[in-house]
Amino acid sequence: MSLEPVPDDLVAASRAYRRTLGTFATGVCVMTASTPDGGIGLTANSFASVSLNPRLILWSIARDAERHAAFASAERFGVHVLGADDRARAERFAFGDARLAPDDLTDAEGAPRLRDVLARLECVTHERHEVGDHTVIIGRVVDFQGEPGPALTYFRGGFGRLGVEGEQA
Repeated sequence: MSLEPVPDDLVAASRAYRRTLGTFATGVCVMTASTPDGGIGLTANSFASVSLNPRLILWSIARDAERHAAFASAERFGVHVLGADDRARAERFAFGDARLAPDDLTDAEGAPRLRDVLARLECVTHERHEVGDHTVIIGRVVDFQGEPGPALTYFRGGFGRLGVEGEQA
């Protein structure tokens, strides 16, 4: 297999870079936070574990994103790992209405908690770092839960699913 060279044209190089990053399959999460106008959500695949002790995770958001100010200033936020059949919700919070409706949520204090997700982590913002054109948000996990089942994945610009053979749904 031969690798493509980096194009000289900046726009073409940017597209090629995004395609290259897209070869890394990721899970799909919806981040949630409270604002003065109510809860909001944002689809992200830039989520990763940082530390088991203390429990720390990170994710990043583009500084030019419409919802950047709300998430970059939030003291608490939720991370919701989506199940394999939740593509519509991933697309909604990526491209559609970001506002959370009462039917979207469970009854809970703290960061908004979405119903019917594969896993949920509630975080307190631990650190924020401006890196390149993104803000990296590190969260200290204060509550979490997970359910069995296949996960929604994102690979080369498309959604897929990943499960463990023999796992009970």
